Amino acid sequence: MINGKKFYLGVRYGNNKWDAVNVTWPFGLLYIQNDLLIIKCNFLFFRKEFILNRSNIISFYEHNGIISRGIIIHHNCVSVPVFIMIFSHHRKEIILFLKTWLLV
Repeated sequence: MINGKKFYLGVRYGNNKWDAVNVTWPFGLLYIQNDLLIIKCNFLFFRKEFILNRSNIISFYEHNGIISRGIIIHHNCVSVPVFIMIFSHHRKEIILFLKTWLLV
């Protein structure tokens, strides 16, 4: 069992990379605890929460764009937007943690 880990970050979510909402740091939060990966977006009255079980996550990979680098999370959860990308200065740490978390 892995204890909870929390990262403040930016989040982009929606139907695809171009049809998406962007929430910048520090209004995005990635929280990983036991079998849940929780992504929260909180800015004034705008609040979204996406909860993924470990079994819902198919894969994740680094995305290197022209002006940004992030992590794209592929999943099969129908209640969560198809496209989710997270941005953080701690990208390498998040990837290592996610790899360890998925293997447990």
